[in-house]
Amino acid sequence: RKCGIVEYKMRITICTVGSRGDVQPYIALGLELKERGHVVKIATEMRLRPLVEEFGLIYVMIGGDSCGLLYEKSSQAVLQSGSFFGLIKITTEWEKKFDKKEILATYESALGDADVIIGAGLTMTQTFCMAEANRAAWLPMILGPTMPTAEFPLWALAGITCGFSCLNKWTYNVVFKALWDKEKSLINPWRQSLGLEPLTSPMGIISILESRKVATIIACSTLVCGPLQRVPEDYPPYAHLKCFVFVKPTPESAIDEGLLAFVTGNSRPLIYLGFGSMPAPNPLALLRIAIDVCSLLNCRAVVVAGWSELSSFPADDPVKAELEELAASHTLLVVKAAPHDWLFPKTKCIVHHCGIGTMAAALRSGTPQVPCPFMLDQPHNAKLLVSLGVAPCSVPYNARLTAGSLSPAIQRVLSEPLFSQTAASLAEVVQRESSQSLASYCDLVEHAQRL
Repeated sequence: RKCGIVEYKMRITICTVGSRGDVQPYIALGLELKERGHVVKIATEMRLRPLVEEFGLIYVMIGGDSCGLLYEKSSQAVLQSGSFFGLIKITTEWEKKFDKKEILATYESALGDADVIIGAGLTMTQTFCMAEANRAAWLPMILGPTMPTAEFPLWALAGITCGFSCLNKWTYNVVFKALWDKEKSLINPWRQSLGLEPLTSPMGIISILESRKVATIIACSTLVCGPLQRVPEDYPPYAHLKCFVFVKPTPESAIDEGLLAFVTGNSRPLIYLGFGSMPAPNPLALLRIAIDVCSLLNCRAVVVAGWSELSSFPADDPVKAELEELAASHTLLVVKAAPHDWLFPKTKCIVHHCGIGTMAAALRSGTPQVPCPFMLDQPHNAKLLVSLGVAPCSVPYNARLTAGSLSPAIQRVLSEPLFSQTAASLAEVVQRESSQSLASYCDLVEHAQRL
């Protein structure tokens, strides 16, 4: 670089772990940086390799399997309870299945040649250490407003503040201290092996952001920033909150012919049902709910199977024959995946698990929603959608979910115009905010300073 101008292609590695929704926003950033001429790699877990390569980016491996916990029945009750300290406990147990030193070694091999390292929320400490060791530039990028503020509590402890705003900032301190207490016995010896001094602050990585004033990308809309729906006034100047980031629109020529024919082939209201990476303990029961909802409401549905078993039945299974009949009558179609940017605006209601990525796409689409949260931040996100007026209520995704419990909420969305009007209004906000957000974040990356 010279005088703040990038004079050569940079080697940029974006490091993130988690679900598809956790990774796709980083892919959006990577694609934009690639268009600017930089060499971009996505470092993530092996399970996400097909997604990275689908978008034409270079994949490098990070060890472990952070989402495997979702499929452990013994863990699901704790995850659904929303207990942060319960989450800490079960993740600690889950991580014992893996050699942590081997995982850290994959960070060394994946990030060793990068000029710029971008770290997601779950990889911030590891990516900072590698950037410091290699004198690379480092930018953290988080997908929600989780930087400490007095304006609203951190979602993980929002339920215990009882509305007392004086406790808001305390919730962030508690969580960051607990996370650092969990990882410091692993990180500091690793730092020593990298030739670095130990981190001594009781708050861990959040103290690094504050002391070094590291430019931090907060890739979310002001709509999810507490009741005031604004960038918190006490956010520091190095916090850059613009909007969600999205990949470029999917051209209709790229849409599966079967999906395109189904969506355009009938005038009955079309709804979307999808639960992302969430496990379906009983896929057939979930499918039956979708079928019964279509019958009760005289509507059609696209069911996006995600990682469940809904999209793969043996040829001789009677369920497969029933699904083929329903698809032929333009009543119900099961697909493994579908581009949200193309499909959501064509629906009348979006029923989803309330992961941050799906919620962002739904808000941008202008279509009202019925959130069916399962775990982690999803119940908080569902309450947010109800408070915004784009959803009538939250219908938790659990063993008690039935067509009878889900249909009334969908019926309200289909019959009460206010939900559609509010959704359309908020879509304008997201579209306006996001129009320049990706370019702004890329500018930050290009001008990041080496540690």
